[in-house]
Amino acid sequence: MIVDLKYVSMKDRGINNTFKKVIYESSDMVFLADDTYPYNIFYSNLAFDNSIGDLLMDKSLVGLGLDVNSYIFKEEMLISFQSNDYRFQVELPKDNDANYFLFYNGKEIKKQGLPAHTDINSFFESDLDLIAIGKENFLTWINPTTLRTLGYAQEELINVDLCHFFHPEELHDFRSKISNLSKENGSCNDLIIRIQRKDQVYREISWSVKFKDGSFYATGRDVTEQRSQYQLTKNVTELVPGTFFQFSIGELGEIEIPYLSAGITDILGLEDSSIDQAIDFNLIVSKIHHEDIAQVMSSAMSSSKLKQPWTCEFRLKTLGDKSFKWLKVNAKLADSNNGKLDWYGYLSDISDQKEKEQMLQNQREMAINSSKIKSEFLSTISHDLRTPLNAITGSIYSLLQEVHTPAQKAAFDTINFSVENLIIMINDLLDFQKLEAGKLSLDPQPMELREVVSHVMNSFESHAEESKNALNLHFDHAANLTVLGDKVRVTQILNNLISNALKFTNEGSVDVSVKLKFKTEDKSSIYFEVKDTGIGIASEDVVKIFQDFDQIQQTFSKKYGGTGLGLSISKKLLEQMDSEIKVSSELGKGSVFFFEITFDNVKNVPVIESFPMKVESNLVHSVNILMAEDNDVNALVLGKILKKWGYEFERVTNGQEALDAIRNGEFDIVLMDIQMPIMDGFQSTTKIKEVSNIPVIALTAAIEQDILNEIEAIGFDEYVSKPIDAEELHKKINDILAVPHL
Repeated sequence: MIVDLKYVSMKDRGINNTFKKVIYESSDMVFLADDTYPYNIFYSNLAFDNSIGDLLMDKSLVGLGLDVNSYIFKEEMLISFQSNDYRFQVELPKDNDANYFLFYNGKEIKKQGLPAHTDINSFFESDLDLIAIGKENFLTWINPTTLRTLGYAQEELINVDLCHFFHPEELHDFRSKISNLSKENGSCNDLIIRIQRKDQVYREISWSVKFKDGSFYATGRDVTEQRSQYQLTKNVTELVPGTFFQFSIGELGEIEIPYLSAGITDILGLEDSSIDQAIDFNLIVSKIHHEDIAQVMSSAMSSSKLKQPWTCEFRLKTLGDKSFKWLKVNAKLADSNNGKLDWYGYLSDISDQKEKEQMLQNQREMAINSSKIKSEFLSTISHDLRTPLNAITGSIYSLLQEVHTPAQKAAFDTINFSVENLIIMINDLLDFQKLEAGKLSLDPQPMELREVVSHVMNSFESHAEESKNALNLHFDHAANLTVLGDKVRVTQILNNLISNALKFTNEGSVDVSVKLKFKTEDKSSIYFEVKDTGIGIASEDVVKIFQDFDQIQQTFSKKYGGTGLGLSISKKLLEQMDSEIKVSSELGKGSVFFFEITFDNVKNVPVIESFPMKVESNLVHSVNILMAEDNDVNALVLGKILKKWGYEFERVTNGQEALDAIRNGEFDIVLMDIQMPIMDGFQSTTKIKEVSNIPVIALTAAIEQDILNEIEAIGFDEYVSKPIDAEELHKKINDILAVPHL
């Protein structure tokens, strides 16, 4: 029935029956379609029906998916149907001939793995890459991606000299390379050139080009952003100081440096062209300081065993230079499953840092030497002053115990006052050295604040009278407390402040105030203030007065005396008590120094009974003392004092004699000078302690902290510094002898 219809149709159209049969049975596909919409297919042969026609829902060119623009004015076309492609010859309708489209010689295209025709069209029209075909220096075809990438429509680039679009700086090299490729029918990948967009901005395009018989086939991709990121990475790896590297050790111990960034040329002093030479591991090793090679390798091995970052500092000699640079390695060990060790890291030049460290070390050593010189100077000065002062203080002490005229008493008091001032200055030096060495510690003991302050005030009565100053105490009744504090150091601070106030005030007043700021169950905060109407301090000099040895101006030391350490020491002592000294002053009107100390309250203070006087008196008539003193004057003065106390004594002049005396005689206590000939006090006491448990009191004019430490370490029972405070020595002798000794 279908055949009849087809025959009728063809007959009506004037087609010969014999020709019709040949066409119908042909292996090539043939079909005819109307020349008007929807272009119905009114005839098709068996080959077409078997492949396409019988599967069409709408047997028309529209049903076949064809647009008139796809076949009009064409002699050949491709038709895709159900993932298969077919090629047909096309004959168009003619005015003086049949009014139909003739599609003949239709054959299926064997694709051999190629995608469908529609997929190929989609690929060429995609915006992923630029795809171009051309000859010489112009294009014959390019895909639509040009509009998105370069801003040009396809027709704006076809048959146009491409050189107009290339960056002038790259044009010559590009032409030369393309010419060579064209002659050799060659190809290249990643040929990057800057091409000017329509908006005049250059974009970097990476091309892959293939030449064949004068034509070229190319694909390109915009890599501007990637190149920018690459350039940034390049700057990091090549332009920053130092070098990035990869360091590898194989399973068999072979060592190589697969990668070094360009910074190695600066480190080694190489030319850029010598970078390949720098990668040679043997070259690197040959430049490492021979003392550092073992450290470099051992630190790498330690990193591999412990799976920790590799850090190491070493010296490296540069080419043509006998000096060494300091380098530092910072690297991380990469995970590896093949037994190979790979470190990725950074090598930096730390020569400047090392130079600064050395400079700081030199400055530190200079400071230590300077401090040592200062300490030795203070020790020498202190010792040289203490030796004659010891004779003076001892003599004055003895004279004051005797009967004398009022005129003599006045002279002795003046001498005694001057000597006490000298002793204060020497003690300041001693405390300063202890504070500098961090060896001065506080000794908190129960103390009555009123008693401590009153004792200080009483000691300055004569000084106040001499300077014609009114010395007033304003003691808050609420502050009359017993607290835990270092009585000696609190006294020392108040002494310094009151002494300065009286020194710099004439015919004025010095007011000392003590107030309770607050009190809790456990603590009490006490406010201390020393106010004077003296010469005052200029605002720019306030900071200076707390500096070591500073007295604002040299004329001050000449006029008022002193070491310039009193306020500095007071400041440091208060800092140890978690306090801070402050000052308010106006030049010509006076000064106010004030501070607060928070003390622990004393609860249930045990009563410490002192030994009754009869204990001392019992001791007086039975005490035999060995005096080891090489200085005749000091021995004479000390002997007079001991006799006044009723003690018996025997004198020796060196440590060996003292040791012999202990072995051959009986003594209750030894007074041992430290610096003596033949055998000094340290050596003698060490040997005495080996043969006897007799108490030994050190007598020394030295103030060095190491001397004081040695006194404690050797086992002296006590020590008294020179010039000797007779009352202090008397008390320590009695305290030691009041304790039974085996």
